[in-house]
Amino acid sequence: MFFYVKYFLNIFFSIRYFTKFVGWLSNKRLGIFTNIFIKIFIWFYKINISECEIKNISNYHTFNDFFTRRLLRKFRPIELNFNSLVFPVDGIVSQFGIIKNDSLIQAKGFYFSLTSLLADSISMVNKFINGSFLTIYLPPYTCHRVHMPCDGLLKEIVYIPGKLYSVNFFSMRSLSNLFIKNERIIFYFDTKFGLLAQVLIGASLVGSIDTIWSEIINFSKKDSVIKRWVNNSFDNDIKFYLLKGQEIGCFRLGSTIINLFPFEKVIVEKNIFVNKNIFFGSIMGKGNIINNSILNNCLK
Repeated sequence: MFFYVKYFLNIFFSIRYFTKFVGWLSNKRLGIFTNIFIKIFIWFYKINISECEIKNISNYHTFNDFFTRRLLRKFRPIELNFNSLVFPVDGIVSQFGIIKNDSLIQAKGFYFSLTSLLADSISMVNKFINGSFLTIYLPPYTCHRVHMPCDGLLKEIVYIPGKLYSVNFFSMRSLSNLFIKNERIIFYFDTKFGLLAQVLIGASLVGSIDTIWSEIINFSKKDSVIKRWVNNSFDNDIKFYLLKGQEIGCFRLGSTIINLFPFEKVIVEKNIFVNKNIFFGSIMGKGNIINNSILNNCLK
């Protein structure tokens, strides 16, 4: 019975209009009511407010201001080893492993297609076949800012419309093809380890996924069509080159991120396991360097 109740709630919360309402409400300035709700949220999830750049609750004017709070860098130091990659977010390891031909694992007994995840972009799919992946779930209590796992040059962004099912562990273990059904944004970066894809999965109650390039790249979500953004001037544009640990964007209410790496280019750390709590800036894996001149090309 409990299973069916949770299943029904997942479907209900995935209704787009409900998500829009929650997103709208989370961005409203409600004064003392906002402060009270944030305090309850902190108490319920046992959030360590001392890690935040802004510690005074009254300085968060909306709930989303708090939800996308920035953390002090001293609490999330960046692993600076030259051939290392770091976790791009705080979260929980959902799954990781090898992309076997075209298949990734969602949960025990559930698999999904790389081709479908990347919206049938065969040229991109071929770059990750038999590569590796790591999926991270961002629980409600985490900082919802997404960062670079290594230095990289942005090459392409793809917006893929879809549903807004919850991406919690219950959903992963009960809804097939969850990640390819949901709305998502894919970032492709050229890195010294080869091509890197960061797939940001939308979910129920996610008001939006914002990027640091929103003034330049702004996808209208009114049309239910796939949209791609490619800038041929990338090679000489330093503003699209990000260093390890620099911010890419943020979820305005929780979700999941999937990292994709080419074949035999990145080795995930041996101490990583499913359900492990991980923190932005700590080491995720090590890569085999194949191109160390990307930044120099930007500076020409």
